[in-house]
Amino acid sequence: QRIMSATLQHQLIVPGALHPLNRGAIDWGPQRLVAYAAWSYIVIVDPHSMKRVQILDQHASPVRKVKWSSQALNLNNEQRYTLQLASGDQSGAIFIWKVADASVSAVLNNGVEDDEKRVGAVLDLEWHPDKPHLLIALHQPSSLVLWNVENGAMVWKCDFSEPLQSLSLNPFDRTHLCIASTQGWIYFVRDFKEEMRPSRVDLKYRINSAKSSAPNPDAYQQMLFSFHDRNIVYFVLDRRVLVFDLTIHQAVGSIVLDRTRPSFRQLVLTPDLETVLFCIHEDGSLSSWKRQSPHAFSYEIMNSVDVLRVARQSRKRGVRDLAVMGAVAPLLCQPYSTPVLTLISSDGTLWTVEWQDARLGPTGSALAPASLCIKGELEAVSSSITSLCVQAQDLDSSDAASALVAVGTQDGKVQLVDLRMKELIRSFVIHSGAPVRGIRWVDQHRIVCFTTEPAGKTSFRNKICVVDFSSGKVREIRKKTEPEDTFIRGIRLSASKLYLVVLLKDQPFQMWEIRTGSLLRSISHTQITALEWSPTTTVIPVTYSHGSQVIATPLTPAPSPSVREQFVFCTPDGGVHFNVVESNQITSQQTQVDIGIGVVSSIAWRDNLLVFGGATGAIQVFNLEKRKMQSFETNKGLVRRLKFSPSSGSHVLVLFNDGEFGIWDVEHNARVANSNYFTKSRDLKAIDIDWLSETQPILATTDGCIRVVDRQLSGGCNSSIHLASITYPLHSPLVLPPTQALFLKAMLLHPELQSTERNTSDLTGLVDQSIVVQLKEAKYLADRALVVAKYFGHAQDIRFWMLALNSLKKKKLVSSAPLVKENQSEVPTGPSKRSASPKKQAAVNQPESGSESTIIIDSEDHTEDNLSLSMLSESGNLLGSQSSISRPSFEPSSVDGIPSFFDLLADPDQVSEMYHNRSRLHEQKKGGNYQLTQKVIDFSLMLGEKDKAIDLLLETAPENTNFYADALKACVVAASVSPTTFQNTVKLVATNLISNDAIEEGGQLLCLIGKSLDACNVLQSYERWTEAALLAKLTLGAEDTALVFRRWANFLISSNQLNDAVEVELTLG
Repeated sequence: QRIMSATLQHQLIVPGALHPLNRGAIDWGPQRLVAYAAWSYIVIVDPHSMKRVQILDQHASPVRKVKWSSQALNLNNEQRYTLQLASGDQSGAIFIWKVADASVSAVLNNGVEDDEKRVGAVLDLEWHPDKPHLLIALHQPSSLVLWNVENGAMVWKCDFSEPLQSLSLNPFDRTHLCIASTQGWIYFVRDFKEEMRPSRVDLKYRINSAKSSAPNPDAYQQMLFSFHDRNIVYFVLDRRVLVFDLTIHQAVGSIVLDRTRPSFRQLVLTPDLETVLFCIHEDGSLSSWKRQSPHAFSYEIMNSVDVLRVARQSRKRGVRDLAVMGAVAPLLCQPYSTPVLTLISSDGTLWTVEWQDARLGPTGSALAPASLCIKGELEAVSSSITSLCVQAQDLDSSDAASALVAVGTQDGKVQLVDLRMKELIRSFVIHSGAPVRGIRWVDQHRIVCFTTEPAGKTSFRNKICVVDFSSGKVREIRKKTEPEDTFIRGIRLSASKLYLVVLLKDQPFQMWEIRTGSLLRSISHTQITALEWSPTTTVIPVTYSHGSQVIATPLTPAPSPSVREQFVFCTPDGGVHFNVVESNQITSQQTQVDIGIGVVSSIAWRDNLLVFGGATGAIQVFNLEKRKMQSFETNKGLVRRLKFSPSSGSHVLVLFNDGEFGIWDVEHNARVANSNYFTKSRDLKAIDIDWLSETQPILATTDGCIRVVDRQLSGGCNSSIHLASITYPLHSPLVLPPTQALFLKAMLLHPELQSTERNTSDLTGLVDQSIVVQLKEAKYLADRALVVAKYFGHAQDIRFWMLALNSLKKKKLVSSAPLVKENQSEVPTGPSKRSASPKKQAAVNQPESGSESTIIIDSEDHTEDNLSLSMLSESGNLLGSQSSISRPSFEPSSVDGIPSFFDLLADPDQVSEMYHNRSRLHEQKKGGNYQLTQKVIDFSLMLGEKDKAIDLLLETAPENTNFYADALKACVVAASVSPTTFQNTVKLVATNLISNDAIEEGGQLLCLIGKSLDACNVLQSYERWTEAALLAKLTLGAEDTALVFRRWANFLISSNQLNDAVEVELTLG
């Protein structure tokens, strides 16, 4: 990766761990960017380069849901287009973000006073699939709301009768969505429209059957519509995944975990894979499951990867079991050649996991099984921060390579953070489980820190370590093998970095030499309330009331060169004690300084100014040179830390014990800024403070992150994305200003428009090289357009060009010459349906000498108004020689059908196969369900499976009111098959009717197929002699009529009706 400029943003956040309410707040948008929530801010990540692109910070409570807008950039909306994201929080507020500017375009449900419109915490969010100004939100406890993000208005609100949990839109029917309640009930909204609130809301199913009053053994977790199968919904429970068919209202498949596997937490589906799904488990592992048959939703596990186990192995210690959530790119917008998932664990670490399908040999045998491989990792500050310290350097100079800050965490780690890159670059476990209470820089590569933890009721384990970030070595000083009866209260490092003061609870404080790690002396004072070193290595002249007295002698050879330093400490009685350290000798010197604020809790020292913070919040400023004292009250309680700004000014950053903070000008006795925006408006407290530069305080806050703020402490840590700070090559072109993004899109689509005569500056390698490879391989304009549509995340264009390619292939509409000449043997002649693998890309993308791909900016500065992009090589074209470009052809490359999510738009053979499989599935599930049998009959008739339809129609039970109608329908269907089938079917139907006392109907059917004699026999068998005789006279010939009448005569004789029998016989001659 190449960073064009590593400028340090004025305000920024280095993210940390997640809040429990952030679960589910992750989304991978068509813009090829991942957004996730950590506490009350949102982090935007490029999953390809694993770089943080942007951080959005303004919510006042934990963010519960984030959702990218699917609005695409085109010429019609260039002026109003913005990279847009919606985020909803625990308070119920929904922010609509302009991501590139880090600004908020609308706030929904914020401070609503109308009781009818007031709703609670945001549970779920979905953008309207066709109208980008509409946002669907699910609010606690039970409200479905449609918001207009352009004017911030509530379009309508629909309330339900029980607490809700999640919603899911049907991708095949925009008027249909499902809503799940916390108790596992599923509601179906059938008429979702903008114009009016839903009127058809049906309570249909309960997915889990456990009683609400008892612990739920199989709790509901998630609901997802299938991308590939119409009306198929996946319901995720703790131990099962149910596959539900809304067409037949039945479960048609499931995944059931055995006892050895951890419970499900999330299901991840991808449009790229029709038969594979991914499951995230409660232990942080990821598993893949493959559908065994197209005729059934039965799955078998293929493989799994334990992301957290890999983390434990790579970091050796300090990794606990963590919750994990995931996302996948939508609608074939993957930036990779194979599907990749993003996972984020609750410690803030982002992972990318690549799924690779099994590789088959020429004979169909498996050369390599399918696998899940961890592709990338982006760490965060993994635990609550307990201390921080900025590396001392000239951050305002242009040659400063980095702005480094060392942080100590609650779980015993020391981590090194580069604020320019917003990345964690090193991490060390100092004392697992014991918080790092203090940290100080020794030099440009080393820090000293301490931990302390209880070992019993009155004993403690203390550790002081020097960590070398460059070598990775950790050296412990003041090493103790057994617990102590005291704990370390703090450490203070001298200005020369030679001496370290260790403050102990109720024991004499100690002076240590850093270089040798040896103890110089324990100072007899046991009750120290505050201590600070002079910032210089020369003693400030003061008037002493007592003579000097040496209280310590050197125990080790003096360091070279010898320095002279001074420190001051305070005792509970308000006494101020000055001491000088020179050549490892400590000299006590006393001066009369009346603080007058009681117990001093903190000290800051710069030049002639000594600033004392009191336990009551009072601040005293003593000028050593003028011997003047001034004081002011803050009314904030105990002052925990005072820190002068880096320059020679008089601004002091003050941290109070309750987490409030502020900036005071101690020379002019004035408050510069307070922390009300953070502590009052957003309930964020500071844990530790420091200065990054003269105008940039840096805070470790209670939400586990590092914040660099402005001197006014007045707003969120938001900064615009500047072109100069974008990571190249560019994996998401939509981070560019709209005009430049459209120009880039035009150049990719029409390379023949590129010009070589421009006064430009060079930005080499702008475009993602995997895209360059695909564009080189694109033989025709349609192929190129599809590649560009995927690169820009334009879902409508992707669908259009996929359908166009499929149609053009079938109709073979060939135009003029192809885009790439046939004599260019180095350019592949076939299409590339996916990006090449990284190794293959490296081989393909090696530029020839003098043909390096570049991007041109037609401006001397980086202002948006003056930017104009053009992709050029030295020959004037990003993708090759200008002479090789001719008018493009619309002839498509070879496309093997289209994905199943196109449903009815797919080829007839594909649609037939899909619904044939669905029909077989329904047939397996029909049992004695008449309605389901009718659906199978309908499918069979549409699929031309007439014999199956006939058999199913004849299965209708006689007691069913539709028995006769289905029998007649079977006859009609049979008539369309063949005469023989028609005859056999009608005869069978007639027999069934007759056997169920529908004698007239059965007889009529027999007559219709020329079986009147059989009908007469049936009537006679039921002793309906006269009716049989009438039917015989009207429909039969003389011979058959004689047979009927002779049977009648025999019956009359047997019944002793001799006269009647004689008359019947006489009629026969």
